[in-house]
Amino acid sequence: RYAVAGTALCFVLASRHAGERVPSALTLFSVGVLLAAGQLAYAGEPVRFRPVAPALWALSGVDGTDATRALLDAALPQLPLTTLNSVVSVCHLAKQLAPEAKVTPRSVACSVGLINLLGCPFGAMPCCHGAGGLAAQHAFGARRGVSVLFLGGCKMLLALALGGPLVSLLGAFPAPLLGVMLLF
Repeated sequence: RYAVAGTALCFVLASRHAGERVPSALTLFSVGVLLAAGQLAYAGEPVRFRPVAPALWALSGVDGTDATRALLDAALPQLPLTTLNSVVSVCHLAKQLAPEAKVTPRSVACSVGLINLLGCPFGAMPCCHGAGGLAAQHAFGARRGVSVLFLGGCKMLLALALGGPLVSLLGAFPAPLLGVMLLF
C-alpha cells in the first residue's frame, strides 16, 4: 500500500514539475483501473455484464420520521459546506477562469437545488457544482457547457451498459491511488 501511494505521489510531483501537459489524474486513474482489474482477475471473481436497472421511485416507504431525521442529521449539517463549496467558491473560480461569464450565486444555488429536487427522488445521490470539479474540467480543457453534457452522457452510457462490472471494478480501485488523487 505504501509503495503504491509513494510511487503515485512521486509521479504526480514529477508530472507537475514537468508541466501541465502530463495528465497525471487521468494516468493515475488508468493505472488504478488496471490494478483493480488485475486484482479482480487474480481473485477469480467473475465479471457479470448485466446492466443495473435505475430506480423508478426511491422515496417509497419514507415516512415523516425518516424525513425529519434526514433533515436534521444530513441536510442541515451539510448546508454550510454545500453553500461554500458549490456556490460561493464556484462563482469565485468561474469569475477567475472566465471573467466574461455571467455566473451569479443565485443561478448556481438554483441549479444545485434543481439537480437535487429532480434526481434524488429517483435514487440519485445528492449532487453539487464543486469548485474542484470546475477546476479539474478546466484543467482538462473544458471551456463550454457542452463538455459537461458530453461527460454526463458518457457516464450515463457506461452506467447503463456496464453498471455491474463497473461497480465491482471501482470497488477494487486501490485506496492509496485514490488518496493521492484527492490530494491534488
